[in-house]
Amino acid sequence: MTAPDRPLVDLEISSCDAYPRYTYQLQGSRGGLAGTTSHLDWRYFDPAMAPAQVLIREPLPGPSYCSEELPWQQASWDVPQEQEDLFHSMSGRIYSNLYDVLTKGAALVVTPAEVRQQIAVIEECHRQNPLPRLAE
Repeated sequence: MTAPDRPLVDLEISSCDAYPRYTYQLQGSRGGLAGTTSHLDWRYFDPAMAPAQVLIREPLPGPSYCSEELPWQQASWDVPQEQEDLFHSMSGRIYSNLYDVLTKGAALVVTPAEVRQQIAVIEECHRQNPLPRLAE
């Protein structure tokens, strides 16, 4: 999935994994992210800090293997203990924010424009990968 001046997005959603390890697994051109709803790990590199890449056209001598050394950065995140009940924690934040918006003039944490963008991405995924219709 892509559009002018937008990155290419290849989205695969599946529960057909015999060895599911992660709820989320994202692969990007400069790193990735993997984790569950309570723990995330991510690694990335800054291309400006990466060594220059040289294309080698001739055969490598002996039993040689291609390799590259990238200056990986990595970090992780864990849900704070007081928020381990994710459903109540997340829904509580949404409703508390909505209450603050309606009673105190606070800004929405999730704006309608962000929701529209998420819906547009989901609709485009369905347009490019239509599901078979069930018999009625």
